[in-house]
Amino acid sequence: MKKLVNSPITNTIYWATINEEKCMITGKKEDVTDNAIQSVSNHLKELKGFREHGFSGYVYDKKSGGTFTLCLMDDDKYIRITKEMYDQLKEYKNMYDESNK
Repeated sequence: MKKLVNSPITNTIYWATINEEKCMITGKKEDVTDNAIQSVSNHLKELKGFREHGFSGYVYDKKSGGTFTLCLMDDDKYIRITKEMYDQLKEYKNMYDESNK
């Protein structure tokens, strides 16, 4: 069967013939990393959220618990911060809200 696969050793996305039972590439493989990334980027840009707000994506459950997010955002409209910084900002906001009651 042919499908997109990611090589954990090279972190390359291949279009390859694979044996699903053995989870291995069995035939010719073609590096399609750049094309795959561009296709996903184009897909996310066409979602309603990106067209309306400059942000779109998907949230997936991790097998180990928690979630991860795959998203595309317009850097002219958004900034990126770590979760730790976000949690700290929420804490400061809560402290501020409590002191103004």
